[in-house]
Amino acid sequence: MKDEEWATFNTPCRWGTQGVWLKNQRRQTNSSDVSKDGRLLALLSENGKLEIFKHPCVDKGAQAVVVNAHAVHGTTVRFSADGKYIYTVGGRDRLLMQWRVDQLS
Repeated sequence: MKDEEWATFNTPCRWGTQGVWLKNQRRQTNSSDVSKDGRLLALLSENGKLEIFKHPCVDKGAQAVVVNAHAVHGTTVRFSADGKYIYTVGGRDRLLMQWRVDQLS
């Protein structure tokens, strides 16, 4: 179903994210989103790290831009409608953070 058109891309495990999953590596990703233009993939992990990949990310071992977003337990990541910002929400720290995309990618 790699060519299927979807309204959103918020599921971390799908065809366009297969490159972020290394063999025998367990990744605790809580949320994902793809930019409106489809060029970037954002993942937010249980340990609070925000990872930005090129999208689609199908090459095994793809490299990411990684930032420490939250103390622990990131819950949600979303791109803004214009794609200029990424918003992350932390569960335990109760923070809503705004990241400018041109400084991350």
